[in-house]
Amino acid sequence: MYYYYWPQPQWQPQPLPPPLVRRHRGLALAAMICGLVALCLFFIWPMAAALGVAGIILSVGALKLRTTSKTFAVAGLVTSIIGLLLAMLTPFVWAALTASLNDFFNGNYTGGHVFTV
Repeated sequence: MYYYYWPQPQWQPQPLPPPLVRRHRGLALAAMICGLVALCLFFIWPMAAALGVAGIILSVGALKLRTTSKTFAVAGLVTSIIGLLLAMLTPFVWAALTASLNDFFNGNYTGGHVFTV
């Protein structure tokens, strides 16, 4: 009986996995969180204005990075702008509301009728 021996295949190391691409989502996520908090707390207008400005700065910085998630950055930009606009309008709304309520309780309120007979 004859035995045939084939050469055993040589051991070769496994190829390395592709390098991990680090995604910088931190700025975009921080911008979105700042914008959402500014939207929720717009009635505390100084804090909402500061968070809106911070969110705009963070989202513009995140959009300049090419490795970031563009969706989070755009969402942060939009929510920050809306939160900043609401924070800027809040003092005027409070002033108008306070003035009209002051007139109402002091007896200077005419009823606001457009058509008088």
